Amino acid sequence: MYSVHRLAWLSVGLLLAVGPAVAGDCPSDEHPLQLVIEGGGEINSTIPAGSLGTADVHVVMRSNLVNGVQGWSLSLATEGDLLLTGATTAGTSAADVSQGGVRNGGFEVTELVDPSLNDQGQGAVSAVVLSFTMPVILEPVGSVRILTLNVTANALQPDGEDALIEGDLLWRDDMQGAGQPVQNVATVSGATQDFGCCENAHLSFQTQAAPEVSDFIRCDPNNDGRSNIADAIWIINELVRKGPATTCAAAADCNSDANRDLTDAVFAIAYQFQGGAAPGAPFPECGGSASLVESGQGGLCLPGSASCSE
Repeated sequence: MYSVHRLAWLSVGLLLAVGPAVAGDCPSDEHPLQLVIEGGGEINSTIPAGSLGTADVHVVMRSNLVNGVQGWSLSLATEGDLLLTGATTAGTSAADVSQGGVRNGGFEVTELVDPSLNDQGQGAVSAVVLSFTMPVILEPVGSVRILTLNVTANALQPDGEDALIEGDLLWRDDMQGAGQPVQNVATVSGATQDFGCCENAHLSFQTQAAPEVSDFIRCDPNNDGRSNIADAIWIINELVRKGPATTCAAAADCNSDANRDLTDAVFAIAYQFQGGAAPGAPFPECGGSASLVESGQGGLCLPGSASCSE
């Protein structure tokens, strides 16, 4: 007697008997059944140097059929400087009905492949039968998300404006998980249905240009190159009396608490007249631009916004 798991793989085996799908762009009106990348196959991100590029790639089945799809198998490989860190049907139509999908009493296995079984290549396979006991199908006409792939760059983003880490997700038959090599096909009315087109994905992570940031003097919000009682009055005027706005917001943070409020005016007065602590760096000389860039707060003090600007 076959187990449910064995029967499931026998059912999926019906999907493994045809040639490879055609990979590339997929015009919506040319093929009745397609695999496409949600949002398009070009996925580009700009990230700071030293960070790790990540992306979630959503696979959509697009159909214009008479009868709906009952099941499918997918086989995908990576090339270039990408790592495939996860693959899941969670949050898609392929999920169990208890989790918001349509699968009910069927079968699903989605896994990353073993590189040792795939010429050291990375990739993922996914096989879904929506139901063994009920007439559960996808809508014959429409687009539904069926798979999410979690992708990262294989290294931290390098320094240098326009530096790239990039690679591809490619629909490639015969990637092998725990079972037999898998092909990209679907089942409609119990028969094999080819994907007329499978859209590959190209991902690129580009190094973000370092922002231009001005040095500044802390507790010099009025931008006159000095820290004195006028700066405390400036802060009060801006916050309470609708006075002129501080052009370099970092300069108004007298007490270095990353907030701009009346406590900065109190701190300035305490330092000037009551023996209070001095403002933190950069004070009393210009500086601070590097720390703003590192903390992602370069927008607080743009070029020309502080007295230290050349």
